[in-house]
Amino acid sequence: AYSAFAEPSMEVQGVESFNPVPPLPFEIVLLGANPVTSGSLSFKVTGSFDNYRVSVFDITGRRVMNTITVQENSLESMAVSNLYTGVYFLRAVSPGGGALSRSFVNLR
Repeated sequence: AYSAFAEPSMEVQGVESFNPVPPLPFEIVLLGANPVTSGSLSFKVTGSFDNYRVSVFDITGRRVMNTITVQENSLESMAVSNLYTGVYFLRAVSPGGGALSRSFVNLR
């Protein structure tokens, strides 16, 4: 039997799409392999601010590395060889207080 609800091309006419959460004006770009096997995580933060505060958190939400300040669009590298094998979150906070996270897996 045909069902209109299963048809992905069906659209509601006259209703505009709405996103209640505006996108943040910056992005975290992880460079290199994920999972990280080299002991070093490379990344850059792209956006419209000069400086960002970057931290690493474990899966329980505990900060496991000291917060560093990075410049916009600069290639950064963090040594993660002292972290146990597991899932971690790289979190960047803009001067305006907006925060964004990206996950990575560390394999030692």
